[in-house]
Amino acid sequence: MTGKLPPWFTKKIPDPLVISEIKRLREEMKVHTICESALCPNAGECSSRKTATFLILRDVCTRRCTFCAVNKGVPAIVDEREPQHLFEAVQRQSNRSTIFWEYFSLDKSFCFHK
Repeated sequence: MTGKLPPWFTKKIPDPLVISEIKRLREEMKVHTICESALCPNAGECSSRKTATFLILRDVCTRRCTFCAVNKGVPAIVDEREPQHLFEAVQRQSNRSTIFWEYFSLDKSFCFHK
């Protein structure tokens, strides 16, 4: 193929400073994003647009979907401080859009209390 690629075929490389800031914030607040947990190829694009999709209640899914890269298994006990961590992460990141995503399968037992 010769010539210039069509605009829809090329992807702008996200700002590494934005990506590192989001990663630092995620680690500091102890929150999980679907972008990182699922190894999403569009994570940089969403981050540069200040859009975040947070996983709630854990970073482990009880389902065993073969197409998904999220950790699979039995989830740990829920962190009771997670709502506060998520609130602070959203406040500090000043997202234009925030989505909360929960994996939960009723066919598995899950412990909400210590």
